[in-house]
Amino acid sequence: MKLNELKNKENLPKSIQEWLIKNDLDKMTDGEWFYPGDEKVCDARIDDKIFELNHTKPSEVNKIDSIINDIIRNDGGLCVVLPFYAEFGYIEAGEGCFIGNNCTFIDGGGIFLGNNVMIAPKVVLATATHPIDAELRETYLTKCSPIIIEDNVWIGANSTILGGVTIGANSIIGAGSVVTHDIPSNCVAVGNPCKVIKTLAVDKDLKDLKDYLQR
Repeated sequence: MKLNELKNKENLPKSIQEWLIKNDLDKMTDGEWFYPGDEKVCDARIDDKIFELNHTKPSEVNKIDSIINDIIRNDGGLCVVLPFYAEFGYIEAGEGCFIGNNCTFIDGGGIFLGNNVMIAPKVVLATATHPIDAELRETYLTKCSPIIIEDNVWIGANSTILGGVTIGANSIIGAGSVVTHDIPSNCVAVGNPCKVIKTLAVDKDLKDLKDYLQR
């Protein structure tokens, strides 16, 4: 059954009636199931802006910075290596963040980066999910949950972070990892699914440098 056919059905539960009345963009931002083909959802997408960003000459630095700052609300010092892909621009970043080339932010649920977050090339941050029931999945129903990446996190290349995940401060996510659950602070986590393999300590060969910088 198509979702729009539900509206013609009688004796629907009150919760379903209320869900049908609510507009899909509000459903998306409220973390509820929504239809991504809805007109208001489609109008909220920033596809044209992303196209303009990725087709701007590298020498047009001021134009690139202006578009990026419009897409990602940030506290300064943000560096994004193009191409970069996002859906709605529901992204916030602290100071001094770096995002490598070919990163994709499926950001309907909101993506929040702390200070000095480093994201290597080809990382996917995917706030969206779909029903596990195949019949419901045919309707393209989608639900989004926020991703939170705290201060000083480093995410290795080709990693995927799923919706609802928080990565704690200072942690490192190894290249190629798939992060399906929260990762605590001050650890190294790798794999599919991503698991903590050790807690962090200062690199011995960098200890003297760190001591000097802290003077």
